[in-house]
Amino acid sequence: MKKTILILLVFCSSMSYAQEKKIEIDYVVDYVIPNNRTQAMDTVSIGFNKDGKFLWTNASVLAKKLADTKFMSKANNSENSEINLLYNTIDNKVLFSIIFGDNEIYANMDMASIIPINSENSFDEDINLLVIPLSEKESMFERAVSVFELYPEEESNEGLRIILDENHYCNNNTYTSGFIDLMLKMTSSTGNIKFDIPNGLFLKAYDLNDNLLIEAINVNTDKKTIILNYNFQIKE
Repeated sequence: MKKTILILLVFCSSMSYAQEKKIEIDYVVDYVIPNNRTQAMDTVSIGFNKDGKFLWTNASVLAKKLADTKFMSKANNSENSEINLLYNTIDNKVLFSIIFGDNEIYANMDMASIIPINSENSFDEDINLLVIPLSEKESMFERAVSVFELYPEEESNEGLRIILDENHYCNNNTYTSGFIDLMLKMTSSTGNIKFDIPNGLFLKAYDLNDNLLIEAINVNTDKKTIILNYNFQIKE
């Protein structure tokens, strides 16, 4: 019996070690987003892995929204809530932990399998997304940064402008591929979207009528390491 327990403990220990993951977050950017309902600005912090593989946030506004749902109705005061959410753009999975008082929830979810499919906006043709660099520069954080227009080749009036800091490398094609792949699955589309977005840290976006969509107010370049350890051990 003791020998069997020892073998199981060794197995569990090796599994725990093998399943530990370290995720590097190279930049954390604080953004403001206009809230049309409150006529104020919401603030959210997003961490970027420069290779485009992961996005991380611990935005309290997400936890508070979850705390207000019926599912969390018995949780403690949402003011003390804490959330960490890590989005894997390669396989469209979300790892998150939520803490409400004495309640702790951890999950690893495949987004494509849990988001309802809505085929009303599906498309079968290929779309070419043009990314046009503009000659104008915009000043942010005391330096000039690049401005680009993005729009479908057949609908030049349906697009937006984005500002990228090309001094901070960030693989935007990998990020965008993950989001587009998820969108195609969510809409049961058989078409594809072709694009080539320059590398650079995303700072700002606004529509072609100059309405602000999102803007960075702070950039932290101190690297963070997120350690994930799926650890379930039984000891006797």
